[in-house]
Amino acid sequence: MSEQDSKTRLYLLLGNPVSHSLSPAIHNAAFRSQAINSVYLASQVGQNNLKAALQGMKALSVAGANITYPFKEEAVQYLDSISGEAEKVNAVNTIINRDGKLHGEITDGEGFLAALKEIFPPYTGKSRVAVIGAGGACRSAAYTLANSGAEKITVFNRTLPKAKALADLLLDGIALENCAYYPLEVKPLMEALKDHNLIIYGLPFDSDLFLQAIKDSSPVDKSTLLYDLRYNPLQTAVMEVFKAKGGTGCSGLGMLVWQAAYANELFTGRRAPVEVMKKAVGYEAC
Repeated sequence: MSEQDSKTRLYLLLGNPVSHSLSPAIHNAAFRSQAINSVYLASQVGQNNLKAALQGMKALSVAGANITYPFKEEAVQYLDSISGEAEKVNAVNTIINRDGKLHGEITDGEGFLAALKEIFPPYTGKSRVAVIGAGGACRSAAYTLANSGAEKITVFNRTLPKAKALADLLLDGIALENCAYYPLEVKPLMEALKDHNLIIYGLPFDSDLFLQAIKDSSPVDKSTLLYDLRYNPLQTAVMEVFKAKGGTGCSGLGMLVWQAAYANELFTGRRAPVEVMKKAVGYEAC
């Protein structure tokens, strides 16, 4: 990355909160490696100010942005165009400014799958998947797994209509035949821990109900993986309890790096320097 000047292209992370985010470190390391005159900054957006923030991107010729919690779904309605997958899952995490028109993409699912293939146990495509949560990142990850040959997917969510909506999406025009949905309750969660070998945890907090389900369940096989989409902290309470029960737990840091790599390729039109991006945050596959 050259010294910033009037030609420096600006990229933003839009979310609330963003002070904890490692995305600036990842993207700026990539820009330096690519010798691209660009800078990436985190910008906290007020709860009712997303539309204004996106209009500001146009007004200020901001080259692109990533969208994080809690705006991935809301952002869809304010964009000029979105990709087919983003339309399916009704969420975006990457925006490119194309001559004043904002185009949205979703790289979460692709990033999740790339991270999953790196870790133990390696993903083979035939997993029985339990999804805890139904937000944008969960929907994208589940949609990608459904298209990649998952054997079954079960969705749990505090709001049952959102769980049903995700299950309906996964059964619509995809080869997946076995998909159910349940409220976030201890008993069905305990059943899922017996019958699923991949748990995607997508809630922004440590659910007391899920923690209780793990504690009350039988020992978990080491080959059963809990992938917590959060990465701060790297060891969450959910992961610690799951590993104490015998399973394998991984944080979402790998997904963060890989979704950023695919976003970088959309930003720049070049192959992303993935190893550089990993090194920027000290990521090693678990």
